[in-house]
Amino acid sequence: MRPPAKSSDFTAEAKPLDPPPSRGAAPKPSGAREGGASADVPPAARAPARPPSVAPPGGRRISSLRPPPPAKAPSLPPEALVLDGFDEGSIAFAFDALVSEDRASLPGTHEFDLAPVRELFSELAANHMRHVRDFMIDVKWGEVTRDWIHICVPPVRTLRKAAERLELVELGASLEKLGDELDAANAVGGQMLDANEKQRLLDAYGELVAILPQAFALDRDKTQREAVIVQALLLQVPDVRKVTIDKLHAAGLTSLTELFEANAHDIAHVAGIPHALAARIVDRVQSYRAELKSSSPQDARAAEREKLAGLNGQLKRHHDAYEEAANAWGPEAKSKKRDHFRAREETWLEISVLLARFGEVDRLQGIEKVPFSQRIAQLSDYLEEARDKYRSPEG
Repeated sequence: MRPPAKSSDFTAEAKPLDPPPSRGAAPKPSGAREGGASADVPPAARAPARPPSVAPPGGRRISSLRPPPPAKAPSLPPEALVLDGFDEGSIAFAFDALVSEDRASLPGTHEFDLAPVRELFSELAANHMRHVRDFMIDVKWGEVTRDWIHICVPPVRTLRKAAERLELVELGASLEKLGDELDAANAVGGQMLDANEKQRLLDAYGELVAILPQAFALDRDKTQREAVIVQALLLQVPDVRKVTIDKLHAAGLTSLTELFEANAHDIAHVAGIPHALAARIVDRVQSYRAELKSSSPQDARAAEREKLAGLNGQLKRHHDAYEEAANAWGPEAKSKKRDHFRAREETWLEISVLLARFGEVDRLQGIEKVPFSQRIAQLSDYLEEARDKYRSPEG
């Protein structure tokens, strides 16, 4: 009996095969030449009918060495919008393509349904207008300096250009109106915006919210950010515990605006907490209010990013010291462990306030679920990304 062939005996080019044994031999596939493959079809594409299997002596069947033919790719209907050049994770690239001076450079077809474009545009607008949203949140619910206006004007103008090129006429007109109101407010002297200027800006911005709420709505952003900031500020006050926060919430003191305007006597009376504790709460809230008034708009929160980097370094030092003390013995190690545990928690609360002010509430909630060593690593990665992501938009 002839031994089974080895896989190394086969080459990429088909070779003549020895005739099979005469006993139980199967007929040749139709269309095959004597001693070789068909001249019309290359070996890789040929799929001849499989001859009936003949079990060799010994009862074992030798499996075929020929691979099955490749499956055909299913045909897909043409899409209304082709964006082959877009990287789903690169919003900046997509926006640059939309506002490019050369319309021919926009990948994909030029005759398309506006529905998918509007969906894409909403994502781009939400990212590109992040500083404007921050500004408008302060205009509506807080206090804001006039210096922030010159950072808001370039993204508004650039977004208007993109809206016009996508023939979103109503959105383009509303963006132009907001730009005009920003220019008018910037021309007036004084550090703070007055009530009339705020109202005009809010009216103009309200038109954007009505047209594209998923990109411009403020309520959800404001609610998420403020809840994190209020809780973090309160927990930074000595002797404030969850029961204290519950009492403040029950008294209706849940927003920064209410806390900014409240005094220690009012807080102690309505919340039923000691006057000394209410006074410490007022001091911390007013300190944060002063930080907002003195914050610099230069380089789109570069100073706050630097502060966040410093806090992350501080968090790492306290965490390393805590771990070292946790692995040591004795009363001194126990005291150090307790001190660094408290310092680590206080540092994290300050980091929480900054991330909430950046609008990174979802990121914050994700980071809080992991151990401190991973929090530090993730914050370092975020700061690295933010150097590009939060650069000042250019007009």
